[in-house]
Amino acid sequence: MEIQKTLENQTFEKISYKDTLLNAYKLLSYQQQIYQDFLINRTDTYKIASYLDFVRELSKNNTIEPFYTDEIYRYNNKYLSLTLEKIAYQSSVSQQNI
Repeated sequence: MEIQKTLENQTFEKISYKDTLLNAYKLLSYQQQIYQDFLINRTDTYKIASYLDFVRELSKNNTIEPFYTDEIYRYNNKYLSLTLEKIAYQSSVSQQNI
């Protein structure tokens, strides 16, 4: 399965499917990988950007169930925003050290 291959390789694609269950699986898998990086204090901006592109694609094509729209909101505000704040802080600190 194409989704499983991208998950194993940890490469994210913004492609959404007509099947809302596949989109939900892909969404939760992407969120889980980013969260696992967060737990070990690693930030992968490629994964985050690809995840956000995928979420935009889901919203644009309306190919996700309303429950998962709420899940996206909760995840982005609880976990992803912390990661983005950390990136911004690290960037400003490194700019001050230059």
